[in-house]
Amino acid sequence: MGRQEKPISGAVPAVVVLAEFLREQRRQAGGLAYSQLAEFSTYDKTTLSRAASGRTTPGEDIVLDFVRACAAAQGHSPDEALAQARRLWREARYEERRAADGSQRPPAPEVELIADRAEMSAALRELYEKAGAPSFQRMEELAGGYGRLPHSTAHRIVRRGRLPGSVRQLTGFLDACGVAGAEQRPWIDAWDKAHKDDSTAAAPQQLHPARAAEMIVVPGRLPGSVRQLTVLLDACGVAGAEQRPWIDAWRKARQDSAAAAPRLPHSTDAAELYGTTALGKNAHAGRAVLRRKPPASQSAQAATSKYRALLSHPLFLFLAADLLTDSLALAVEGINRRQKRSAA
Repeated sequence: MGRQEKPISGAVPAVVVLAEFLREQRRQAGGLAYSQLAEFSTYDKTTLSRAASGRTTPGEDIVLDFVRACAAAQGHSPDEALAQARRLWREARYEERRAADGSQRPPAPEVELIADRAEMSAALRELYEKAGAPSFQRMEELAGGYGRLPHSTAHRIVRRGRLPGSVRQLTGFLDACGVAGAEQRPWIDAWDKAHKDDSTAAAPQQLHPARAAEMIVVPGRLPGSVRQLTVLLDACGVAGAEQRPWIDAWRKARQDSAAAAPRLPHSTDAAELYGTTALGKNAHAGRAVLRRKPPASQSAQAATSKYRALLSHPLFLFLAADLLTDSLALAVEGINRRQKRSAA
């Protein structure tokens, strides 16, 4: 039997409750010393002792391992105790974060009382906090892996007040916060109501896709593919279903541009430029044409006209947009990494 522990003197009541629960689990295991309890755990005695001190909220994995170790020492199933441990840990984590932030914001409305987009956003943020504020990478994993709820989308929902772009993203967010099954229906109804309320409000002025590409990629040029366009939209904070009208506008603008573009002087010029490789996949071929001198058999005026037509052809311009957009994507990725480090 271990020595008597010091009284719990934590400042956050929910953290004290969690520590008392862990100590009770240890007493039920026969009051083992922490060195003995560590034999049933993946953590050392110091980590286990600190978890039950009540000074701060330990990690969720430490709490669950503490409970499993106590159950293993008794030869009992830990299922019931684990469910209670998860609930107490989330409450402790929530209260500790609110105390640390000094937050005086009013509590979010109940999900059945949500009336607009702002209240829906506040309710999702509150749900995230009450789930223990897991990392956004962890949110992506809990939602079912990559694609359903990307960590960047979870970040925008929590930090920037954005709503999920689809029901699939919403249910992924709810799954990551521990809301499952029939409990998701009121949230889906509130999300529908918030979107309807948002659609009747005056929409903020947005840039036309052509103007966005003009400002970010190449002056006066459109992105060369849907992938490039979505990279730009993601960089501007436009995600999910909100990207659909931009994609439709981009396709229309591209069709109009192709219809108005001058044609190459000869069909052999296109073959000479692109060969058997699709445009955008052979940047070396494009640069080789830029360096090529006009044939000696042509006059200087004809050669100038030919290369001017090549350089103004939309497909050739899309090649330049492709190269610059890739550079932009790398820059945005670097910015995101710096933001994550600063947030951590």
